[in-house]
Amino acid sequence: MKKNGIFFLLGLITGILTAYLTIRKRKEIYRKLNDIEKKIERIDIKNNVKDIIEDTISSIKYLTKKAEKAAVDEKEAILHKVEEKIKKLENLIK
Repeated sequence: MKKNGIFFLLGLITGILTAYLTIRKRKEIYRKLNDIEKKIERIDIKNNVKDIIEDTISSIKYLTKKAEKAAVDEKEAILHKVEEKIKKLENLIK
């Protein structure tokens, strides 16, 4: 009986920690996307490049919202893809 209680508590703590880290990562992603959108408004680039960047930002936001409904393993994979796309966008804007 004690083993079951310990395993339950370990599972609960692990789940809470994973959820916390996922939420924190998602907030950081949204912050970075907002920063990129502000930079795009300030710099003068061709409209087609600006449209491509805005479409990419939209798809990143969609993936982030999709991650909210996914399983834990899928969330981590989706958020990793999103972070890679954000890094590419940041390099493109610089």
